Amino acid sequence: MKITSKFGFVFLIFVILSFFAVALQAKTVTGGVVIVNADIAFEELHKGQATRDGRLFSKSIRVLENEQQYKDALASYQKEVSAKVDFSQGKVLLLDLGQRNTGGYTVAITGLEDRKDYVVVKVGITHPGSNCMLTQSLTNPFQFSYIATRKKLLIVENVIYHECN
Repeated sequence: MKITSKFGFVFLIFVILSFFAVALQAKTVTGGVVIVNADIAFEELHKGQATRDGRLFSKSIRVLENEQQYKDALASYQKEVSAKVDFSQGKVLLLDLGQRNTGGYTVAITGLEDRKDYVVVKVGITHPGSNCMLTQSLTNPFQFSYIATRKKLLIVENVIYHECN
């Protein structure tokens, strides 16, 4: 690529610096890239539509402050090994949508906002629309996520209805 003007050169430098700025915002927790959304980094650790032994839970949100709480909670949901997380820098949030009579439901963090004394965690709860073809079985959607903050968490839920064609 031949750069023929000062503007082209300056633009190329801008693009390269922009790339490095975005890359430097990403942090690592388990060796992978953490999602940087809004003000705080988070990483999805585990998710699923059913618990490992078929038990169904009530809808709940749990903040897991240490490794033992995280391992104990994960054992109820999956056989996966717990991820390596730094509890001195953050915590694990368990979002459990509870028992649902069909498939088509999901729960996930959609954004985070850093405030002075707390972090707002935006949670999206997806419901299937009336036109959707669904799995006719009991499900229990859940998500474990690492959030890189020691501040208190304020959970704000947003229900999203997904219409199928």
